[in-house]
Amino acid sequence: MPKIRADRRRKADFLQRSFFWLALICWGLFLLAILAFNYARPEIEYGLLRYLGIEIRSSWIAQIQEIFLFALWSCFAVTSLSVYLNFFRNRRLEDFHIFYFVLLLIIVVVTLVAYYI
Repeated sequence: MPKIRADRRRKADFLQRSFFWLALICWGLFLLAILAFNYARPEIEYGLLRYLGIEIRSSWIAQIQEIFLFALWSCFAVTSLSVYLNFFRNRRLEDFHIFYFVLLLIIVVVTLVAYYI
């Protein structure tokens, strides 16, 4: 009869707990990128604004655009690192799940591709 190896880990170790904080940091960076995008992009020209003669901004605000790109690339880097570490580290059912990192990585990659195209 094969020997059953006992689970030596009693609770989540430092790396397991850090995955939770990495996920919060990643989603916070993505939220920062969304807010920066909202304020940096050109304003939408509605018919009423054109009718009333109200001027709108038709270009990006460069400083906020840099914050937007920095937040997106930082989010991409931290999320990619988290997916890599999570893939090789987690083997148990109670370990931190990788789903949230993969979902965020897909969203960030699609956002970067849409920005540069």
